[in-house]
Amino acid sequence: MISRNDRSTAILIANKKPNNYCSLLWYIDTFKSYLSETNINPGFLTKSKDLWFRKNKFCLIEKLIFSISAILGLSAVIIYIIKVSPPKKSLGKVKHNNLLCALHPEISGRTRHILSLIKSDIINPQSLIILGRSTLTKKEILESWNSYLIDKKLELIRPYDWCSVIRSIPSAWLLYVNGLRNYSSLLFLLPAREKVAICFRVFLGNISFKWLKSQNLTPQSVVLFGITGTADTVSLELAIHYKNSYSIHCVHGQSSGLNFLSYSDVAIFQSEYDASYYRRINSYRKCISFPTSIPKVQSRLSDKIILFSNLAHPSNPYYQRHGSRDELYLLSMVAKILSLKNFFNFNLVWKPHPILYKLHQSQRLNLFSYAKSLGFRIAAQDSSLVDLTHGSKWVLTSPSTIAIDCLKIGILPIIIDLQKTVLDSSLCNFPRIKDFAELIATLEHLELDNNYAESFEFSWSQVLPSASYDLEDISQNLE
Repeated sequence: MISRNDRSTAILIANKKPNNYCSLLWYIDTFKSYLSETNINPGFLTKSKDLWFRKNKFCLIEKLIFSISAILGLSAVIIYIIKVSPPKKSLGKVKHNNLLCALHPEISGRTRHILSLIKSDIINPQSLIILGRSTLTKKEILESWNSYLIDKKLELIRPYDWCSVIRSIPSAWLLYVNGLRNYSSLLFLLPAREKVAICFRVFLGNISFKWLKSQNLTPQSVVLFGITGTADTVSLELAIHYKNSYSIHCVHGQSSGLNFLSYSDVAIFQSEYDASYYRRINSYRKCISFPTSIPKVQSRLSDKIILFSNLAHPSNPYYQRHGSRDELYLLSMVAKILSLKNFFNFNLVWKPHPILYKLHQSQRLNLFSYAKSLGFRIAAQDSSLVDLTHGSKWVLTSPSTIAIDCLKIGILPIIIDLQKTVLDSSLCNFPRIKDFAELIATLEHLELDNNYAESFEFSWSQVLPSASYDLEDISQNLE
């Protein structure tokens, strides 16, 4: 099971986990950058015939560039900590807690699943560690999460202070020396901006490591991460392990390869398909999903066609190259269904990815106006999946975790894979089309209830979506 992210070099790197702290921090962030760059530019990896020339002619230049990147990255860390340092924006210290969460200060796919657990009282953490780089105040963060944390009192914590900055100075030098050695042996060249970003995360992570080691974290505590896998979050996880506690990665989406690579004690995946895949990589101590029974297939009585899409997403490499081109084409292809005799009276509903509302206003309005001109009704941002899809004749989606969510409620979605990115991910087990002709053929085949039910059962048996879970479920998998 090898996906586009799992080139032979990637698999080789993924299975060669460094055995020391300094190398691990450079390794994890460099590897993630490698995956990102190969998606944007398939010819990114330096060809073997160029290696001798590069190693012998540009080694000193590369070391100089790395040194400058390290200086800029460390300077950016110091400037950032000055901005958020006490007393103006102090966010507290870890107290004696048995359960904490670690999230970025935002509402997005990588935080919403943890915030929903808190809102539903499935978990009740006393403290919440703020990840990433954000200058938001405690009040601003709580206001942004207000719909999830109604009347809940949480201690928000930034994982650094000036004492930890001072304690990190000796290891910062060791990190620099180790990074210099590692980068001189790389088989690929990273963009200068990416090198600075990696250095920022590595040095910030080193400070966070020193900070957490000094905190009163109760042994056997559990820290739930909304997302991890970069140097700053992995450093926190290593410190958590040092304190004889557990880090849990609550994976927020379906895997497209090695995008969720990290080193938590336990990783909880959205499906057994993804959990079994990551057991091969052997980076997590344990990869799990929670089995659940197959639901009853939902009736398809209405004349509604729902389209979910996420192609106009800043992290999508095709969007980075071509803007909204593929999103616009997807809308036009689905709308073309109405021109056919058997579909002319159907109602089209479009639910774009929430990130679309954060795009530049002109681009966002262009997409909305184009969708409306094709006959789409745009679903409300806060509309639930159950309410939106209830009774729908067809549910169409670009490659997304939405497909697995639909399966959990008895709906068989059709994957529209315009960018051919599904490959061997869990989504390859769903009905999948790449053009209009395949879409019509698939709709005609699944029109029969027996065919639809058989396809649903097949997708379920291959993907095995994970059930919802609580703290007790997690605790049982810690030993």
